[in-house]
Amino acid sequence: MKKLFILYAGVALIMTGCRIKPEAGFTVESRVVEAGEDIYFTNTSLDAVSYEWDFGDGYISYETHPVHHYNATGTYSVTLTAYSRDDLADRVYMDITVLPQTVVNILVLEYYDEYAVPDAEVTLYYTYDDWYEYTHPVITGLTNQVGEVEFYHVEGGPYYVYIWEDYHDNEQLGLEDPLNVKIDVTENEVNLWTLYVDYYPSGKKSLENGERRIRSVRVEKDRPVEKIPYKRVPEEK
Repeated sequence: MKKLFILYAGVALIMTGCRIKPEAGFTVESRVVEAGEDIYFTNTSLDAVSYEWDFGDGYISYETHPVHHYNATGTYSVTLTAYSRDDLADRVYMDITVLPQTVVNILVLEYYDEYAVPDAEVTLYYTYDDWYEYTHPVITGLTNQVGEVEFYHVEGGPYYVYIWEDYHDNEQLGLEDPLNVKIDVTENEVNLWTLYVDYYPSGKKSLENGERRIRSVRVEKDRPVEKIPYKRVPEEK
């Protein structure tokens, strides 16, 4: 009887030793993000078959590699719990800092009469050479019916802006002076800029053979006042 008890105890010990505990782990590209920016979580857990993510803002996910974003600024503690086949668990934690969103709002106005220009294609470039050659665009958008376009999660720094619409563009302004098409973006705030375009009454032809766009003659007027891009002040709420 004593030998039988020892045998049972040995079997139980072996079975217990076969229960492998998981090791939870994950990575993110950056622990500092902007509000509204997607965060891609890469699960690096070992010996696990299921997962539970707690993002610290009331949201839970059971995906292996979830994508999440935060709507409000602050610091959030993300918890990953990894479970093994034997229902053993391991947890790992990481703090994510969420900063205010970087927004670039560009209002496009005609140079002389200062009316808003809707449906204009607005493209940001890192350098003036890229602007001139139409190469390496960073981001592109269309102005709405009140002549505004917004870009989100833009890196801070200078940009050169090309604006194109069937009867308007800022090409001549940019050729006259690069400062006429240059803006500066400050991260984690709303950047409000006003830029100007010239009017071409007969429209413009499309790009041909990789050369610069061939256009009709611009409305020739003396520029009474030099108008360069300027940063607008947000309205108080």
